[in-house]
Amino acid sequence: MSAENVDQRRSDDINPMLRTAQQYHFQLSVMADQKANIIIAATSILFTISLTNFSMEEMLWGFVCLATFSLIALIYAILAVYPSYEAKKDRQFIFDSINPLFFGHFTQFTLDEYYDIMEKMFDSSQSIYRAQLKNLYQLGQILKNRKYKFLKYSYRFFFVGLILSVILFALQLFQLIT
Repeated sequence: MSAENVDQRRSDDINPMLRTAQQYHFQLSVMADQKANIIIAATSILFTISLTNFSMEEMLWGFVCLATFSLIALIYAILAVYPSYEAKKDRQFIFDSINPLFFGHFTQFTLDEYYDIMEKMFDSSQSIYRAQLKNLYQLGQILKNRKYKFLKYSYRFFFVGLILSVILFALQLFQLIT
């Protein structure tokens, strides 16, 4: 078997795997955004309801708890969907330090500079694969360290707030606390 056949077989195996992994990461990102939007809607409603019921002194602590935890959950859910990329101030091109497939990096360059970057990447299959792998890795890092981390905190505060509020409402209802 020739080296060219080995490279072709390797390419035939790698390309679908990378495509599948990128689609999977994209789906995870969409799901995280959808979950965050659900939490944003739910906590906004609960926060508003809580604020409008502060005048009910017999249930005040339950509503204060619900409003506080809803607000914290809301903030974390917003952080999960909030775009966080900041362009680097230094436009010095160092190929290994940028991701030519990420808009936040390649939009720092003129179209001609971008053509040069992409042509350099297209010089070898290894450069193309490295760019795809870097993009996949960075997508995973964003999912893990940003979206799902903040989403996890949002859900935790949401559920803890609901549970504590129900307990406080029950205690206040039976006049065990004032």
